[in-house]
Amino acid sequence: MFDGKQVPRKLVGSDDERAVSPVIGVILMVAITVILAAVIAAFVLDMGPSEPEPTAAISIDDEGTNEASVTLESINEGDGIAVFEEGSTSNNAIVTVSGDSASLGDELTAADSTFHVVSFSGELESSDIDSASDIDALAETDGVTISVEDSFEGSS
Repeated sequence: MFDGKQVPRKLVGSDDERAVSPVIGVILMVAITVILAAVIAAFVLDMGPSEPEPTAAISIDDEGTNEASVTLESINEGDGIAVFEEGSTSNNAIVTVSGDSASLGDELTAADSTFHVVSFSGELESSDIDSASDIDALAETDGVTISVEDSFEGSS
């Protein structure tokens, strides 16, 4: 016959069998908590201060004429400056030594040309600048940080 007292014992188990489930539950909860804390800590610690942006002191001589010279006066937290024409992949230069300059002559004859001067840190090659037609494309170069220093217009 059906005994109502035996049903709970069969469903729940004896005193020895019931201890396994709570212990496993506690171990799983502790493991989940530790993993969650590690993931959160990884995100929080990684969001600290980033590397400082490069800055440069530059001078642009004869701005607005058909010749210009961009001189690197000093550089802080960077490796040099890059001078390039917006929308072009040929009128570009890199200056890495303080006191040196990039001379732009016939390149400035187009009145609608805009030239940008950016300071950079990292490995920037002439080919990187030649393939970049704007500041955003140059900023996507792997391992390079840029900071816009100045822009100027060409004249006819």
